[in-house]
Amino acid sequence: MGEKNDTFSYYVGKEEVLADLYNAVVYGGRQAICPENLADVQRTYHEPLTSRYGKKRRVQRERDAAKLLCREGCPVLLAVENQDEMNHGMPLRCAEYDVEEFQKQMRRIRKRHMQARDLKPGAEYLSGFRAEDRLIPVITLVVYHGDGKWRAAESMREMFSLDGMDRELRAYLENYRIHVVNLAEQEEERFQTGLRELVGMLKRKDDPEAMRAYLRDNEARFREMDEDTYDMLCVMLDLKGLEVPDSPGGGGRSEKRKEKEEKRDMCRAFEILIQRSREEGKVEGRKEGELDGEERGRKRGEERLGSLITRLLSDGRIREAASAARDAGERSRLYQEYSL
Repeated sequence: MGEKNDTFSYYVGKEEVLADLYNAVVYGGRQAICPENLADVQRTYHEPLTSRYGKKRRVQRERDAAKLLCREGCPVLLAVENQDEMNHGMPLRCAEYDVEEFQKQMRRIRKRHMQARDLKPGAEYLSGFRAEDRLIPVITLVVYHGDGKWRAAESMREMFSLDGMDRELRAYLENYRIHVVNLAEQEEERFQTGLRELVGMLKRKDDPEAMRAYLRDNEARFREMDEDTYDMLCVMLDLKGLEVPDSPGGGGRSEKRKEKEEKRDMCRAFEILIQRSREEGKVEGRKEGELDGEERGRKRGEERLGSLITRLLSDGRIREAASAARDAGERSRLYQEYSL
């Protein structure tokens, strides 16, 4: 994974952030899931494989974030896969994660029954699964924080070749859908954590003035921002290379005043970052403009010289045409003569 995906995975892996994401997306901002109802789960799956030469190896897969929701006696595994680029194979990737999770649960259930020796002959013994056994369901949100809309597949059916398949067969075709969440299309007011600022700034990242206005309108939240949120925003928005400025202070201060004055001013830091990005953009724009100007000047010069040579040759002034190509002074004189 890239730096943005790694950073976002760490951030959304916090109980309060994952709960905030699901509350905003699934419940429209209603605080239905409490962070204290989320528990850590194993995010890594090991798949044993055997090569064609009989050599065994283990393939490791790891979810970006996952927590077990335990409330009202109904556990649900809530997972997140984040993408800064579109992935046309995302439905299959999410399906693989879910199947591996269910297989892991099945292995635990079988092991428990084998130890208890409580399986009846027949279907129970063959499956290692009793009629009253239940698997923990899994819900996965694919969070897309890249540019533009998600235009990759959102279901397994979109990955199939269905040309020529009749309607009757298609009716029996199972499908697997994924739930894509485009952060830039969300309503930031539905979020309670730093995801609110991330969504708000993603919407305005191409408009420095709008971003500065957003900072001013939400100054209190930026001033109270924790370091993890600040670091996450810097990486996700490509605003890097700035330490958060400390408030100035003198000696002899009370501890309470010292703590207040030394508190990091995140809003000021983002103001500096945006201003710096804007200035760098102007410099880059000037450089690009200079290069464009040089290129246009070169082309005009070539066209001007070409016109001069053509005129000289048509007038039978072959020696002067050769001289104009070599001598800048002679070329300038001839430009004036031909009014070029």
